[in-house]
Amino acid sequence: MERDLKENGMSVLIVEDDSIQSFALEVMVRNLNFKVLGVSRSGEHAIQMSAEMDPDIILMDINLDGEMDGIEAAIKIQKTSNAKLIYVTGNSKVHYNNSNANKTRYVDYLEKPVNKEILSKALHKCFEQNIEISSESKISE
Repeated sequence: MERDLKENGMSVLIVEDDSIQSFALEVMVRNLNFKVLGVSRSGEHAIQMSAEMDPDIILMDINLDGEMDGIEAAIKIQKTSNAKLIYVTGNSKVHYNNSNANKTRYVDYLEKPVNKEILSKALHKCFEQNIEISSESKISE
């Protein structure tokens, strides 16, 4: 599987307002052979970066700096992007966040602290979904 990921080159946008958490996620994503396109600290900036960079995957914190939270940003991003979405949150209001997160199409919902094994499983889900979509579109052509 690791070999496939190196050849695939899927790209990731990290949306996280805590600089230590964003650095840790960035290091883990790179070590798992995914390309990090950038890091955003706010929902507003994440929308802009997603439109400009067209990531394959977005790692989205829910509580962000600025007026907009990660769920609101994800809703806006998903209007124009097919990027796979993984929520990463340290918020204790898990039930509240889960019900709001269900307004979006997300692949996984991770609670902090996130380790490399947990992140790897979530990223692999995105990778597998990407392969399935790719195969389906080739069949229909």
